[in-house]
Formats: sequence, C-alpha cells, structure tokens
Amino acid sequence: MPAFLFTDIEGSTRLWEEHPQVMSAAISRHNELIRTAVETFHGQVVKSTGDGFLILFEQGNPLECALAMQQAFGEENWPEEIGTLRIRIGIHSGTFERREGDIYGADVNRAARVMDAGWGGQILITDDAKIAYKLPKDASLQELGAHVLKDIPEPQPLFGLVHPALGQDFPPPRTLSAQPNNLPILSTAFVGRENEIKAIGDLLRNHTCRLITLHGPGGIGKTRLSIQTGITFLKHYPFGVYFVALASLNQPNDIWPAIASAIDLPIYKDKSPKDQVLNYMKPKELLLVLDNFEHLQKGAVMINDLLESAPGVQILVTSRNRLQLARECIFEVEGLQIPQEAEAEIFENFEAVQLFNMHAQRADPGYQLQASDRQALVKICKLMQGMPLGIELAAHWVRAISPQEIVEELQQDIDLLRTEMLDVPERHRSMRAMFDYSWKLLDQSEKQVLQKLSIFRDGCTYSAAKSVASASLMVISGLVDKSLVKKNAQGRYEMHELIRQLVQEKLQADQDAYLQLLERHAEYFLSKLASCEADLKGQGQIRALNELEADFENLRFAWLTAISRDRAEWIEKALESYYWMLTYRNHQDAGQELFARARQHWNIQPDSPPSLVTRLMVRFPLATEDTESLYQQAVDSARARGADLELAIALNLLGRHIGHIVQDAERGLVHLEEARRLFEQLGDDFYLGHVLDDISFTHLYKDLKSRIAYAEKSLALREKTGDLFGMASVLGNLVVSYFWDSQFDKFEQNSLRAVELAEQTNDVRNLAWQKVYLAEMRFFNGDFDIAEQYILEAEKICQDIYDVDLMLQVNINKAIIIAITYGKYQQAKQLLQASLPFEAEFSMHSPGAIMAYGVVAVGLGETEVLHTAAIFPFQAKNFVDTGMSSLSWFSPLVILSLYHQEKYHAAAECYGFTKEHVKLTHGWLKKWPPIHQIEEQLKGKLGESLYQQGYEKGKTMSFFDFAEYVL
Repeated sequence: MPAFLFTDIEGSTRLWEEHPQVMSAAISRHNELIRTAVETFHGQVVKSTGDGFLILFEQGNPLECALAMQQAFGEENWPEEIGTLRIRIGIHSGTFERREGDIYGADVNRAARVMDAGWGGQILITDDAKIAYKLPKDASLQELGAHVLKDIPEPQPLFGLVHPALGQDFPPPRTLSAQPNNLPILSTAFVGRENEIKAIGDLLRNHTCRLITLHGPGGIGKTRLSIQTGITFLKHYPFGVYFVALASLNQPNDIWPAIASAIDLPIYKDKSPKDQVLNYMKPKELLLVLDNFEHLQKGAVMINDLLESAPGVQILVTSRNRLQLARECIFEVEGLQIPQEAEAEIFENFEAVQLFNMHAQRADPGYQLQASDRQALVKICKLMQGMPLGIELAAHWVRAISPQEIVEELQQDIDLLRTEMLDVPERHRSMRAMFDYSWKLLDQSEKQVLQKLSIFRDGCTYSAAKSVASASLMVISGLVDKSLVKKNAQGRYEMHELIRQLVQEKLQADQDAYLQLLERHAEYFLSKLASCEADLKGQGQIRALNELEADFENLRFAWLTAISRDRAEWIEKALESYYWMLTYRNHQDAGQELFARARQHWNIQPDSPPSLVTRLMVRFPLATEDTESLYQQAVDSARARGADLELAIALNLLGRHIGHIVQDAERGLVHLEEARRLFEQLGDDFYLGHVLDDISFTHLYKDLKSRIAYAEKSLALREKTGDLFGMASVLGNLVVSYFWDSQFDKFEQNSLRAVELAEQTNDVRNLAWQKVYLAEMRFFNGDFDIAEQYILEAEKICQDIYDVDLMLQVNINKAIIIAITYGKYQQAKQLLQASLPFEAEFSMHSPGAIMAYGVVAVGLGETEVLHTAAIFPFQAKNFVDTGMSSLSWFSPLVILSLYHQEKYHAAAECYGFTKEHVKLTHGWLKKWPPIHQIEEQLKGKLGESLYQQGYEKGKTMSFFDFAEYVL
C-alpha cells in the first residue's frame, strides 16, 4: 500500500527571522539531503511544503528513508548560528487521488497531522504504516498511545521509531491529548475556513480584544468554527482551552456551574459557584469557548465579571445575538466558499463542494462527484449561500436521488432540508427547526418587520425598508444583532434566502396583508425607476444605474407584480427608465422576457392604454417576431394618435432596423430623417443624439464624409447632455470611420477615449468592440502580440454577452492572428468558414473577412481565393465610398496576387505605392514573411533596374490605378 512521508524543520520561523542569510544556504543543503534519501529509497517528491516536503512511496521503504534522513541531518555540519537543523517526520499508509500534479485524500491529510505531532529528530508512524512496512535493521517501535489529532475525528495510535542512531528522549507527541482541554471530538473532518481561523487568531493575539463573539444565523457553522479555533490555538494557552455548551441551560445563573463542569472544578456549598470559578481562573491563562449564548442574553454581564477578575482569560462566544457589551469584538461568520459556475477551476477545492462530497459519501459510500453533477451542485451551494447546515442536509439525500433531483425538490419544498438522525441536536435537524428556534427569540415588533422585509429580493436600502416595511432603525438594528438580517458592505440589508423563504411563509398566512404589501413594494420600486429617467439620460447615469442595479431583483419582482395586479399606470411611468437601465447594463435577455410578459398581458386587454401597447411593442422585440412589422405598427398607431415622441422613437427604431439589419440604406434613411426632424421640433437632445448616430451608421461605407459629419454632431449633443453611454457608442462609430478615412491620429485619440468611457460606464459590449478596433490597428502596425491580447480580451467578454456581430468580428481577427502569428492557416480557414462564408453577401464584416480569407489563401497556396480577395476593393465601389483611401490596406494582397499571376512589373509598382502611401501596413509588411520577402523576389524576376523603375512609378500612383492590372 502507498505511504506518505511528511517532513518539516523544527523552529524554522524563528530561524528565518533571526538568521535569514544563513538559513537560505542551509535550506539548499536541507533540500539536497532530503532528495538524496528519497532517490536512494525509491520515493517521489510530490511537492515542497515550505520548509518541508511531501513524499510518496509506491515502492521502497519509507521507514528506511526516514531513518537515513535523520542520520544525514545528525551528521551534517550545520552553521554555528543555527545549530543542528532538526526535522520531524510523520508517516502514514493508505489511498490517495492524483490531481493536477498533486496528491489528495484523507490518508494524505492524516500523514500531515502525524508529522505535526512530532518533535525535531523524531519519526512518528501510524499503525497502518507499522503493518505495511518492515522495520529497518536494529530499529524498534515505541508505543505512544492513541492521540487526538487536528481534523481527525477518532484517536490515532502513534508509534515512535527507535534506533541507536536517533535520540531517545522526546516529550509526549504534540497533540490535543497532551494539552489541557475538553474540546469535543468532531464526528466528521472540519472543512475549510482557514482564512476565518487566521482572522480569529489575529483577534486573539490582540490583547485588547479578550471577548470575541462569532456572530451569525443558525446553521452557519459557528460551533464547529469555535471548536476548530480552539484546537488550532490550543498550544498558546498554558492552562488550556475549555468548551462550555450552553444550549441546554434555562437561566443565566446556570452559566457558572456549566463553566465549572467544563473545567472540571468541584463546586462546594460554602461559596457561590461564581466566586469559586472566578477565584480558580484569576491567575490562569486560558481560552473559554461559550457556545450558543443567544437565549441567555441577560447573562452577558457575567462575562464582564469574569474578564475583570481573570486578566489572563480570553472568551470566544458563539451566538445568533450580539452580547451588547462594550468590550465585545464581533466576528461575522459567513457561508463557505462556493463555486459560481460549473466550469470553475479546481471545482472540488471549493469549501462548499468539499462539505457536500464528504456528507454525500457518508450517506452513500459509493457516491462520486461526476462532471454532470456540477451544475446542480452549483445551484445547491448558491441556494444555501454556503450555509453548512443546509449543504449537509441536502447532501444527505444522495442516498435516494441525484443532485439534479435534489435541486428540483428544493425548489418545490424547503422541508427537504431535514434529517431524522437522533444524535443531531433538535434545532439542527431541519432548516425549519433552526429558524423556529430563532423566531422564538424575537419580540412582536421584530416579527412583524421581519415578515415584511421578506418581500424584498436580494435585500434593500434602509430607505426602502422604512417605506415598504415600516421598519424603524431600532427594530432593523435588533434584527441585525440577532443574525436574521445582515447589513452588507454597501449598507444594504439582506436576509439569507432560506430564512427569507421561511419568513415569507408566515407573511403569506394573511393573504390580504400580503397582497397589500406586494403592491406597496411594486409601487415603491417602479416609482423609483420613473424618478431616475432624467439621470439615466444625462449627467447622473452612473449613479442612477448603480442604485438600480443593486435592486435588480426588486425591480424585476415589482414589474411582474404590476403585470399580475393589472397596474398599467405603474408600468407606463417606469417603462422608459427600465428599458434604458436594462439596455445599458446588457440585460437583454431579462428585457425580452419582462417586456414580452407585459405585451402578452396588455395586448389581450380590450381597454389597454394605446400608448402603453405601442411603447411595449417596440422595446425588446423577440427574435421570433417580425420586427419591421412591429415597428411599422407602432409608427401607424402613434401617427394616428398624434403622439409625436412615440412616433419619433418608432421611426428611429424602424429606420435603424431597415438601414442596419435589412441593409436598405436608402429606405432606412427616409424614416431616420423624419425621426430627426421630430426630435429637433420636440427639443429632445437625448434622442436626437441617438438618431444622428443611427443616420451616421446607416451611411456605413457608402458616404464616409456624411457618416463622420453626423457622428460628430451626435457626439457633440451627447457631450452636451452628459449621456456617457451615448458618447461611448458614437465614439465606436467614429473610430471605425476615422480608420477607413485614414485619419489615424483621430482614430487613436478617440479609440482610447472610447475605451475609457466604456470602462467608466461598465459597458462591456462597447468595451469589447473598442478592443477589436485597437487590435486591428495594432495588427496593421505589426504589433501582433498586442493585437492578440486585445482580441482575447474581447473574446472573453463575448462569452458573457450575446452579440452576433461582435463575435463575428472577433473571429475574423482571431483567424488573421492564428494565420500570421502561428502559421496555422488551415485552422484559421476553418474558423472563418464557421463564422462567415467567403461568398456571403456584403455586410459591415465583409472587408475584414475578405482580407482574412486572402491572408489564409497565401499560406495555403490558394491563388484563386487570393486573387478574388485582391479584386474585392476594386469591385466594392458598389458598396463603399470610392474615396475611402483605407481600402488601400488590401495592397499587400494585391502585390502577392499580381506576383502569382506573373505580373511582376505591376507588383513592383504596387509595392512602391504601398511603401510610399500605405504607412498603416508597414509594420505588417516587415513581419509577415510572404510580404517581407517580396522585394528580393521581385528583383530576382525583373532585375534591379526594372524593379526600381516599377517601384518609383508606383510611388506616383493611386490605389485605384491598380484596378486595370487586377481586374
């Protein structure tokens, strides 16, 4: 059976602090001695653990290896400053799992704990290792008894390897058994919480903080954390760590006898238990863990008495309530770490996943986490918000149903979270029992407010709690103190989702009151939305969006409530703000769902307000709907009613759809120009900025000067109104236009400004587009590495949003990079074909795609495709402005096409033109071998004189002069 050997240097922290330079050299020698012994006895070094090693033995004898190590360290001449470098060694035998170059498993952890118990120069082994391996010659074993090791539920028998070459006199193993304590032995391994234990340890070492309350709701893991903290810091308390269970006590006066029992102090009748406990503790340094204090709140003053009488005592309390003592240091206990997605790296290392696995395997020893379970496990962990009790209770059900089925059941019935195990405390046998215990500790006003607070989704501000739930600051603070409500870092009040559901059951018991509160909630949040309209369209965009985004779930719930309660007036006043909030924050999917729900409701109502129906019609249409027809209906309805603003908006959307999607620029511009005139008459600069941008983009490549002029007007208007999102959008349009117009200084300046605005507004879609534009410029400059980085950043954004045009443009640029940087032309071709066929109709992507196909064709020797690509800029005059000098960036492909057609003189002319006029491509020309080598190849074909004649002539030509050669 495999064995695991851990080593560690005794006192290494002190040695490093006192002799850092000497230790640096000593560690190198330490590593050499360890590795030599490992190699000699056929072990494998798995990893360094800082000042030690983890070594795996699948063959060879770890006991002989350990003995050789200790002998080598004893014989080594170590520097005088540090004396003999002593290592402790622990060995255990068992099973393991290999993952990502490391080894994992309970037996590996056990070996580490065995090593922790040893002293410098000592070798400790377990009974499993004793059975599995033969003792070295002249060696024997000393029985050291069964010891409680950190994180190991049951006592572990330990043996010391005895040999004439080793020291004999070692103190008892450094285990929990050797230190004064009554800490409970946990029935299962403790999972995670390393950061929390370190933070609590920092508080304990701060002598001004002698009372620490682990504060949190029931089931969050306070008791287990307090026990593990006691185990971790046991060696720091000469008189021990003592655990006092308070759950069964009825009166505060029972605390003193409970403490006396925990520290094994006899109580005599001639003095009060309090006096006897205080007298005993007065001279001692110890840590007292008082567990489950919440129902003994009036006894908190007793803690003050203890701290004043015994200056060496520190107290760690677990409670759902704060003690309300001035010297109390609060430590909020949160849920375990949870994965946010099934594809998360090191998925199994998340604390919540580890806990689920451990309890699932206790319920069903044959259970193994499968890749297909990951998504369900993510949902379970998120629903529990990392709450250990909930995760344990959910995991227990794998004995009967799959994780996917557990999720489905939980969504229907929270009472699935229960157990019938008799050794589990009553209050922890279900989430409902846990909640009921906390509920009984509330007064009537706290119960009423808590029920009303359950109406909120993802928490709320104090202002919302006050307006909707009639919550006073005093009552809501009391609920925070009792761990049923939490105030987060942003100042919002939150409730654990499981607790919220249980509280809401009580709220819904009175249906009339519940429906009234629903409407109050909806009216509050939809009114808040409506009040933000001016800010969303002007100077206050970021502030308003941040506030609204924090209430995303409340707004969604309010919108759906208004639909179900047929409150058309609330929807009408909030619609405009909600549309822009969802648009700006890239919540298109939510927008489509929510607006479709509203359309379905009011479209079938005979008395629905025509304005509401029309406005809903044009916002977030579904992909399955006839968009042009919807927009036209909206135009006709608004025109008939004389609703000029609705008409202008509908015309704008209709014109943009026809001009941008249908690509009928002439027809689209008719509607857009009418919308522009209406917005001007209405004095609506916000929408005027939008329509000018849309008119600009509709010109696309056909009329570049008009495109730039309209975009610059749009930018000026948006700067005037303070519309940051509009500014970012039109800058994206402008940078493309400047690029095509060879205004590269303006391109660079405005592109960087667009990136800054996109980051400022958190507009990830626009940010991705700007990354693409910058990548294209860097590519032409020959900065391939930078171009690739920009494209990878844009691609990452694409994974989180849906934008077909953006993904196409990313793939086109990615194909060029794959081809030129890595020479993987076939892979690049496959990516292009999957994204945009070579024969596709002209679109905004065509120039870049044709360019990419031409580059790939060069690498694959596909001369016909190369020639077709070279022809494109000369045939594109039907689609683009013939004054667009940036079409000349096709000139490298034209050179290569002419060369392959053996038109060497024309190729030399085009090369001269490119070097003289197309400075954009110079970086590319230097780094792409097919172009980089073309000059020498042309000289070889023409001779120096003819080549120079062609080159000089080309310097005087324009790009479109080459049309006759190519066509």
